[in-house]
Amino acid sequence: MNSKPFQYTIYYTQCYIGKVWLLFFLVFSTSFSKGYSTIKNNKYDSIRNAIKKRIGDKKLTNTIYLDSIYFNCTDSLTKAIALVEKYNLLINYNLPEKSDSCIKIAIEIFDAINNDKGLGFCYYTKGLKSIYQNQATNAVEQFTRSAKLFEKCHFYDGVIFSYFKLATFFSKNKNETIAIRNYIKARSFFSVSSNENLKTSVLLNYAALYTDLGEFNKALEQYHIIEKLHLKTISLPKQSRFYNNIAINYMNSKDWDKSYYYYSKSLEIKETLKDSIGIINTTQNLFHLSLLNSDIKNATNHYGKLSQHFNKDLYESEIAVDFLYNKILYKIKTHNYDSIPSLLNIYKNKHTKVTNLAFSDKLIEMQKSFEMQEKDREIELLQKEDALQKAQLNNQKLLTLSLSVLALLLIGIGVLVNRQRRRLKKSQHILKQRKQEIIVINEELQRSNLSKDRILAVIGHDLRGPVGGLKELIELYMDLGEFEPEDFHNLLNAARESSTSTYHLLENLLSWANSQRGQIEFKPKTAYIKELVCHTVQLLDKAVNTRGIQFKCNVPDKLQLTVDENMLNTIVRNLVSNAIKFSPEKSTISISATEQAEEVILRIADEGIGFSAKESESLFTHKEAYFLEKGNSAKGTGLGLILCKEFVERHGGRIWTESDMKKGAKVCFSIPKDLKELTYTEEAPAKKSRKKWRAWSNLL
Repeated sequence: MNSKPFQYTIYYTQCYIGKVWLLFFLVFSTSFSKGYSTIKNNKYDSIRNAIKKRIGDKKLTNTIYLDSIYFNCTDSLTKAIALVEKYNLLINYNLPEKSDSCIKIAIEIFDAINNDKGLGFCYYTKGLKSIYQNQATNAVEQFTRSAKLFEKCHFYDGVIFSYFKLATFFSKNKNETIAIRNYIKARSFFSVSSNENLKTSVLLNYAALYTDLGEFNKALEQYHIIEKLHLKTISLPKQSRFYNNIAINYMNSKDWDKSYYYYSKSLEIKETLKDSIGIINTTQNLFHLSLLNSDIKNATNHYGKLSQHFNKDLYESEIAVDFLYNKILYKIKTHNYDSIPSLLNIYKNKHTKVTNLAFSDKLIEMQKSFEMQEKDREIELLQKEDALQKAQLNNQKLLTLSLSVLALLLIGIGVLVNRQRRRLKKSQHILKQRKQEIIVINEELQRSNLSKDRILAVIGHDLRGPVGGLKELIELYMDLGEFEPEDFHNLLNAARESSTSTYHLLENLLSWANSQRGQIEFKPKTAYIKELVCHTVQLLDKAVNTRGIQFKCNVPDKLQLTVDENMLNTIVRNLVSNAIKFSPEKSTISISATEQAEEVILRIADEGIGFSAKESESLFTHKEAYFLEKGNSAKGTGLGLILCKEFVERHGGRIWTESDMKKGAKVCFSIPKDLKELTYTEEAPAKKSRKKWRAWSNLL
């Protein structure tokens, strides 16, 4: 008997059971995760509702009660919720300087206990603060973060609220594109939310936005969704306004029948509620709509009902003046012209008393309509006279036709001549542009060739000294058989100084080339300035300080700035390296920092030969000017200073010198204390310079 089929049966049965267990485990783990999340959310809601019930009205004195909860309660969740409610109170009373600290502590507590719903409410309230302060970018950041946290903990009403707040904020600020985008995001979570009132509010505001934009069909789509799915959540007074809004959109779309239908539904509700003013307003809308649709039968019916509400005593109100306007329009439609002039005078006087303005557009329209009716009557009389003059007009028509043909020929010839003239002028303009472009290209090529020559001179000049020194040291080492330990140590020090100088030059060249191509990414972060400066100075002291130069670092220990650490290291390294080159033996180099209102100024001062006033003025003015010294005293190209200038300006600062000849040099640069806005505006210039210096970057 073959046992293989039996073995296969056992094998597949085991596989099937394993899959069933795996599926059960996944379903159980998902259900457990959602259940645990629900428990956490319910606990959060119960604590929050209890605190809000105790607070009652949003009075500033309630912050004392919230502080007592925070200091006396041992439950971390309760303490954090109390801080969030305090934050809301302080924001309502426009006290942002006191509110930031408590929301920061609340975020730390919620983060520590891993409560995503609490974190979501923290960022939601921060978003509300951004809306109060009209900070659009920050509002988007905070509400987007709160939506993600609410979605993570399955609190989908919070997700809808977050996007809904953003949508209404941008709608009020007339940024309809972003508002519509957030309405769509809010609607995408309708299927997982059971809050019908919230859904209705979102759709109503969404429809109102489309109405303001004049996109009435899209507005009607949203209104009909509410009518079909969410109408039960709307109270009767709001249903009346809801049908009124639908009628307005249909009237703007010139769909008179549907507009009349929804105005009628609105009127039925107002009659049920016995809203007398609402009944009059809606009946007037139906009256006006009937006149626009030339439905005289319904217009007469509405006119009769409204006439019962209005008399001469009520003509001083705005509602009565509107009725008077519709009454005049009704008289025109029914060809009752005799009473129109007197009604127009009455309307003019009453309207002026109500609005304190001159004639409104409605009065002008009525006057035009009346004038058109009068003109129609005059035209009927003139047509009879025209019939008698047709014979004379036939001859005039023939003459006019001949003159018209001649005029058309002349106009055609003029148009052709003018077109040819414009084409010739356009061709001349294009040739002139091409010539100018060629001149510009030639100038750029000349500058590019000149730049290549300069950079070759820079590389040859700066590399010749240290590389030649290394070559001589190696030859000296090979020619002499023995060295004294002191001589060998001096030889190694000289070799180290030469190689370090060469390395720094190459590093400056590479950094400058990358900067010109826009390939150096600006990454600011907060750091202690003294640590960066002292670390850079220690490296230079060990590498190139062979003349016993002393360093003094007068930078405050707690000074913090938001800087790109690599760029700041490069700036300090180049300025201190230059100071070492021009300082006499056993002199002192001082590095100091002073704080001002909006910036921090760092100074590197040496006791060397210093700069003249002319050199100080031109030192940082020309980007391509490399200060090659003449004779044996040449010590550098100035490329490091140019690189320092670019990196300082990248931080939004400035660089300058405070120096006199033979009194030492002092190079200063500033760094702003706040780089928040700068980080968004500094990337474009790097791209712009890429085309200008392409020849140099390819050479490097």
